[in-house]
Amino acid sequence: MLNKLIFYNIFKMILFLLFILFIVSYLIYWERKLIAWFHLRYGPNRTGIFGLLQPIADTLKLIFKEIIIPKKSNKYLFIISPILMLFPSFLLWSIIPFNNKIYISNIYNSLLFIISISSIEIYGIIIGGLSSNSKYAFLGILRAISQMISYEIPIAFCYSIIVFITKTSNIIKIVNKQSLNIFYWNFFILFPIFVIYTISSIIEINRHPFDVIEGESEIVAGYMIEYSGISFSLFFLSEYMNLIFVSLLNSLIFLGGWYSPFKILNFIPNIFWLIIKVLFLISFFIWIRATLPRFKYNKIIKLCWNFFLPYIVIYYIFLIILIKI
Repeated sequence: MLNKLIFYNIFKMILFLLFILFIVSYLIYWERKLIAWFHLRYGPNRTGIFGLLQPIADTLKLIFKEIIIPKKSNKYLFIISPILMLFPSFLLWSIIPFNNKIYISNIYNSLLFIISISSIEIYGIIIGGLSSNSKYAFLGILRAISQMISYEIPIAFCYSIIVFITKTSNIIKIVNKQSLNIFYWNFFILFPIFVIYTISSIIEINRHPFDVIEGESEIVAGYMIEYSGISFSLFFLSEYMNLIFVSLLNSLIFLGGWYSPFKILNFIPNIFWLIIKVLFLISFFIWIRATLPRFKYNKIIKLCWNFFLPYIVIYYIFLIILIKI
């Protein structure tokens, strides 16, 4: 019986891994297509019908590319760092609920778990940059460390405000608090927090226009400069997994999760609403990438310390006074 349970759990994890790989592959395809439309281009359209086989072709290409290890690098740390970057991303996905019954694990203090695990992703970047023995990689990790200190505090405050308002740190319970209709969503109740959290999340996952730790025009590719083949693709896999995770989490804690905006639409399956919200946020992040230029490194730090942190503390105090009155 125990062996069957272990086999079932392993099988479930493998299916989950394949599911994520499939989603990430076609997210990259969607991003390339969407940016092409913004730029009045066609995008990938040669491999398969409408270019739908392009993600498979790209995956096979990266798998069979040679992994080049620099002569003066630390070989073992160089190889293990992409895995250290990817592992926390998988852990974060494991606590995402897709409705009240479909989830891998339902942790009571979900938001605390997210803060803890998302903070250790930086170690993959640090180890990868240091083990590469490259000045550009070193500059990338210096930026990553100082940037992490800046965005983690506003994000932690955003989570604490969500807990303060909903009286729970469990994601499923937070979603259920917004179940009545669209006007009960945290998006309307805590709109300034939604804006700060969304921007801080983009900084956290190193997406344009805040991707200064790998800015091609300044430090070539930052901490990834010496990576190639499958090891290089693992960094990208982690980045796109984090993009989907941030969109999912944003939908769950601010946009009512799997619930419809109005009760009259409850006949539509719950999962449909979650997919629509996630696709909207992902497309919004891609639109930002296609529209805005890259921020200066020092301006990102100032944005977090001089604007986000003071504003969110004042807003927190205001909420406490408002509720006490």
